[in-house]
Amino acid sequence: MRHLERRLARHAAQHPGEPAGIDAWWLPSALNDLFRALSMFDPDFARAFVDGRFYVGFDHEDALRRVRCPLLLLHGDWKRFAAHGLVGALDDDDARRVRALAPQTVYRRIHANHVIHRYQPRAFVDAVVELLNPSSSRGR
Repeated sequence: MRHLERRLARHAAQHPGEPAGIDAWWLPSALNDLFRALSMFDPDFARAFVDGRFYVGFDHEDALRRVRCPLLLLHGDWKRFAAHGLVGALDDDDARRVRALAPQTVYRRIHANHVIHRYQPRAFVDAVVELLNPSSSRGR
Protein backbone atom coordinates (compact mmCIF):
# COMPACT_ATOMS: atom_id res chain seq x y z
CA MET A 1 0.00 0.00 0.00
CA ARG A 2 2.89 2.35 0.73
CA HIS A 3 4.01 1.88 -2.88
CA LEU A 4 0.63 3.12 -4.17
CA GLU A 5 0.68 6.06 -1.78
CA ARG A 6 4.15 7.07 -3.00
CA ARG A 7 3.07 6.68 -6.60
CA LEU A 8 -0.03 8.85 -6.04
CA ALA A 9 2.10 11.49 -4.29
CA ARG A 10 4.61 11.48 -7.17
CA HIS A 11 1.81 11.84 -9.73
CA ALA A 12 0.30 14.75 -7.75
CA ALA A 13 3.69 16.49 -7.64
CA GLN A 14 4.26 16.01 -11.37
CA HIS A 15 0.71 17.08 -12.31
CA PRO A 16 -0.31 19.88 -9.90
CA GLY A 17 -4.00 20.75 -9.99
CA GLU A 18 -4.94 17.57 -11.87
CA PRO A 19 -6.78 14.58 -10.44
CA ALA A 20 -4.38 12.08 -8.89
CA GLY A 21 -3.77 8.91 -10.82
CA ILE A 22 -1.29 6.12 -10.91
CA ASP A 23 -1.13 5.55 -14.67
CA ALA A 24 0.63 2.21 -14.27
CA TRP A 25 0.42 -0.04 -17.32
CA TRP A 26 -0.14 -3.07 -15.09
CA LEU A 27 -3.04 -1.51 -13.18
CA PRO A 28 -6.57 -2.15 -14.47
CA SER A 29 -7.94 1.08 -15.92
CA ALA A 30 -11.02 0.88 -13.67
CA LEU A 31 -8.77 0.99 -10.60
CA ASN A 32 -6.88 3.98 -11.95
CA ASP A 33 -10.23 5.68 -12.63
CA LEU A 34 -11.21 4.98 -9.02
CA PHE A 35 -8.02 6.61 -7.70
CA ARG A 36 -8.64 9.61 -9.96
CA ALA A 37 -12.24 9.95 -8.81
CA LEU A 38 -11.36 9.59 -5.14
CA SER A 39 -8.70 12.27 -5.41
CA MET A 40 -11.43 14.74 -6.42
CA PHE A 41 -14.16 13.46 -4.10
CA ASP A 42 -15.65 15.80 -1.52
CA PRO A 43 -17.32 13.74 1.25
CA ASP A 44 -19.58 16.65 2.17
CA PHE A 45 -21.00 16.58 -1.35
CA ALA A 46 -22.15 12.98 -0.75
CA ARG A 47 -23.48 13.84 2.73
CA ALA A 48 -25.55 16.66 1.21
CA PHE A 49 -27.51 14.06 -0.81
CA VAL A 50 -28.14 11.92 2.25
CA ASP A 51 -29.17 14.69 4.64
CA GLY A 52 -31.17 16.58 2.00
CA ARG A 53 -29.12 19.80 1.79
CA PHE A 54 -28.46 19.26 -1.90
CA TYR A 55 -32.16 19.53 -2.73
CA VAL A 56 -33.14 22.48 -0.53
CA GLY A 57 -35.45 24.74 -2.52
CA PHE A 58 -35.80 22.34 -5.45
CA ASP A 59 -39.09 20.56 -6.08
CA HIS A 60 -38.47 17.50 -8.24
CA GLU A 61 -42.14 16.84 -8.94
CA ASP A 62 -42.77 20.40 -10.07
CA ALA A 63 -39.69 20.32 -12.30
CA LEU A 64 -40.75 17.03 -13.91
CA ARG A 65 -44.28 18.30 -14.53
CA ARG A 66 -42.81 21.32 -16.39
CA VAL A 67 -40.67 19.29 -18.80
CA ARG A 68 -42.12 19.50 -22.32
CA CYS A 69 -39.41 17.84 -24.40
CA PRO A 70 -38.56 14.14 -24.53
CA LEU A 71 -36.79 13.04 -21.36
CA LEU A 72 -34.45 10.06 -21.35
CA LEU A 73 -34.45 8.08 -18.11
CA LEU A 74 -31.76 5.42 -17.92
CA HIS A 75 -32.51 3.29 -14.87
CA GLY A 76 -29.58 1.35 -13.49
CA ASP A 77 -29.48 -1.33 -10.81
CA TRP A 78 -30.22 -0.43 -7.23
CA LYS A 79 -30.41 -2.05 -3.80
CA ARG A 80 -31.94 -1.04 -0.51
CA PHE A 81 -30.17 -1.77 2.76
CA ALA A 82 -31.74 -1.46 6.20
CA ALA A 83 -28.71 0.38 7.59
CA HIS A 84 -28.01 2.67 4.61
CA GLY A 85 -31.21 3.02 2.60
CA LEU A 86 -31.24 3.22 -1.17
CA VAL A 87 -27.97 2.58 -2.98
CA GLY A 88 -28.63 3.83 -6.51
CA ALA A 89 -30.26 6.91 -7.91
CA LEU A 90 -33.83 5.58 -8.24
CA ASP A 91 -35.77 2.52 -7.18
CA ASP A 92 -38.55 1.07 -9.32
CA ASP A 93 -41.24 3.16 -7.61
CA ASP A 94 -39.23 6.34 -8.24
CA ALA A 95 -38.86 5.45 -11.93
CA ARG A 96 -42.63 4.87 -12.22
CA ARG A 97 -43.26 8.24 -10.54
CA VAL A 98 -40.98 10.04 -12.99
CA ARG A 99 -42.85 8.50 -15.91
CA ALA A 100 -46.20 9.49 -14.39
CA LEU A 101 -45.10 13.10 -13.87
CA ALA A 102 -43.42 13.39 -17.29
CA PRO A 103 -45.32 11.08 -19.65
CA GLN A 104 -43.02 11.91 -22.57
CA THR A 105 -40.21 10.10 -20.72
CA VAL A 106 -38.34 7.51 -22.75
CA TYR A 107 -37.46 4.83 -20.20
CA ARG A 108 -34.69 2.25 -20.51
CA ARG A 109 -33.82 -0.24 -17.79
CA ILE A 110 -30.11 -1.03 -18.08
CA HIS A 111 -28.44 -3.59 -15.85
CA ALA A 112 -25.42 -1.64 -14.66
CA ASN A 113 -24.42 0.34 -11.62
CA HIS A 114 -24.78 4.11 -11.35
CA VAL A 115 -22.14 4.71 -14.05
CA ILE A 116 -24.15 3.20 -16.91
CA HIS A 117 -22.06 4.79 -19.67
CA ARG A 118 -18.92 3.13 -18.25
CA TYR A 119 -20.26 -0.37 -17.65
CA GLN A 120 -22.79 -0.64 -20.48
CA PRO A 121 -21.50 1.83 -23.09
CA ARG A 122 -23.31 0.21 -26.03
CA ALA A 123 -26.67 0.31 -24.22
CA PHE A 124 -25.99 3.92 -23.23
CA VAL A 125 -25.16 5.01 -26.79
CA ASP A 126 -28.09 3.07 -28.25
CA ALA A 127 -30.52 4.76 -25.84
CA VAL A 128 -29.21 8.24 -26.66
CA VAL A 129 -29.23 7.58 -30.42
CA GLU A 130 -32.75 6.20 -30.24
CA LEU A 131 -33.92 9.28 -28.31
CA LEU A 132 -32.41 11.58 -30.93
CA ASN A 133 -33.48 9.44 -33.88
CA PRO A 134 -36.39 7.14 -32.92
CA SER A 135 -36.42 5.44 -36.31
CA SER A 136 -32.85 4.15 -35.82
CA SER A 137 -33.65 1.63 -33.06
CA ARG A 138 -30.02 0.45 -33.19
CA GLY A 139 -30.14 -1.58 -30.01
CA ARG A 140 -33.67 -2.92 -30.23
